[in-house]
Amino acid sequence: MPLIDFNRRFFPLTAHPFDREDCREVPPCQALRPYVRCFWGPVARKYGLVVPDACADIIIQPEGTGLRMDFCPVDNTPYVSHSEMENMFAVRFYFWALPYFQASGRFDEESFPDLRAYLLREGFLEKDFQQRQTLMEKYLLRRLEATVSGCLLDGIDLLVRSHGRVQVRDVAAHMAVSPRTMERKFLRSIGLSPKEAADVIRYQTLWRRSLREQFDLMDQVEALGYCDQAHLLNNFRKFHGLPLQEAVRMAKNVAFLQDGKDIVR
Repeated sequence: MPLIDFNRRFFPLTAHPFDREDCREVPPCQALRPYVRCFWGPVARKYGLVVPDACADIIIQPEGTGLRMDFCPVDNTPYVSHSEMENMFAVRFYFWALPYFQASGRFDEESFPDLRAYLLREGFLEKDFQQRQTLMEKYLLRRLEATVSGCLLDGIDLLVRSHGRVQVRDVAAHMAVSPRTMERKFLRSIGLSPKEAADVIRYQTLWRRSLREQFDLMDQVEALGYCDQAHLLNNFRKFHGLPLQEAVRMAKNVAFLQDGKDIVR
């Protein structure tokens, strides 16, 4: 299995990156860190902004004597969550991790057909957060067997290395495939096109950089390849659902930064 380090170079943030009162986030075991962003839950906030974070989630909730499992594929639009999930448990995957777990870009229950039976058999309903994490880690480590296309990894590497500032034709050339083949590989494996994935990576890079103490808007216009300041601000709002200044103000009203603060430069 190829050794990947994308997680050391790209660490996405949620809408409230300093807030640890609303939702617990726990890093996975060392072997899963290149693939799993975190285990998280429960969610106390009834209404919360969810921004594109280049990740996919499995959200698991007890439902009677069974389990409800919601599969949230990699997305590129913000939305407002209206749910309060007091006893839920979730796992968040980096977008490049899906093929490693034999999951398709559709990211649905068919990708993990034995997960529900495994969790019920192992007593998931009676366990606390830490015990649930242990169960899920055992399951994921057992599935971590897929061989991933080298050219797909080359394309992802270029997107991450360029912070999303790259032309689609250059990604195809770097992968040594036709644009059509490149598009098909990304959609099948990740669920986003190369252009959509690049846009989310660029937005997430800007979002993290905007939370630094020293942040110059015009520097980022040039560094991330926006046409001008208006283009940058409009693009941020498209992905975040809020103006940049308001998003930063909301983030800095609370106390703690998510892990990985030194990842994206």
